[in-house]
Amino acid sequence: MNVEQAFSLPQAKSLLYKSFRTAIERLFTRGFLTPRDKLLFAIAYYCACRVSEVLALTAEDLAGSVVTLRKCTTKGKIATRTLPEHPKLQGYLAADDPPSGLLFPERNGNKPLTRAAADPQSCLPASED
Repeated sequence: MNVEQAFSLPQAKSLLYKSFRTAIERLFTRGFLTPRDKLLFAIAYYCACRVSEVLALTAEDLAGSVVTLRKCTTKGKIATRTLPEHPKLQGYLAADDPPSGLLFPERNGNKPLTRAAADPQSCLPASED
């Protein structure tokens, strides 16, 4: 199919969705290297929440088949949200097997990881130009 051919709206949506799904699958299979990174971004993706909200989660917030985002960790601090756990998220939880307490602690273990430290790009060596 060449560039000049027009797509109908349903065709364009289907093509975009397939491309998006492929990019997400590639991200989780080749992009994130550690189970911790995969779990962190799987929670953000499947629960549609911010990275800072994910970093504040404890193992107790993932009890049962729900994810609980506590009021004190959400952006507006308006209310606690309870979300159903996505089936694919369960696989990432099983692979990482998080201990009790903070899911993503700093090295000393008593504070959540910072957003900068959670960024997989921050762990890459600087490129030499």
